[in-house]
Amino acid sequence: MRAYAHSVGWQRGETYRLHSDIYAGRNRPEIIVPRTDHLGDYATVVSRLIEVFAQMADRDELTIYRSLVMGE
Repeated sequence: MRAYAHSVGWQRGETYRLHSDIYAGRNRPEIIVPRTDHLGDYATVVSRLIEVFAQMADRDELTIYRSLVMGE
């Protein structure tokens, strides 16, 4: 997700707690991207990030998910 966020205009900023980073971009909301999947709410966080990515790209969430899985 970090690579995807960077590829579509977000830049990594400060660290958020022990396992995440804050990303920001011009005309983009700040997002918190986990660096590990060993978080209790990881699935919820990923789901919300996919929603945000889809909204910003004006694409459906399944398309974004496929991009993430395929590493596009």
